[in-house]
Amino acid sequence: MREITITTECLDFIDNQNERIATKFFQIIEVIGEVKVVHTNFVKKLLNTQFYELRIKTGNEIRIIIFAIDHLKFAE
Repeated sequence: MREITITTECLDFIDNQNERIATKFFQIIEVIGEVKVVHTNFVKKLLNTQFYELRIKTGNEIRIIIFAIDHLKFAE
């Protein structure tokens, strides 16, 4: 459904995390790519911006800024 592009900086960051975080990251990316409506536990809109945050909860919360390139809304 969605085409996802991940920057090298993001991949470097994920590579420097523990295996549990990396696994969770790629699981969430897979969900985002396949499901139109993604639960706010995984992706949440940042108020008054065009950006969203990808939320990885594994003990500590890691948040990665994401955005849609071809639509204003993430769900489209």
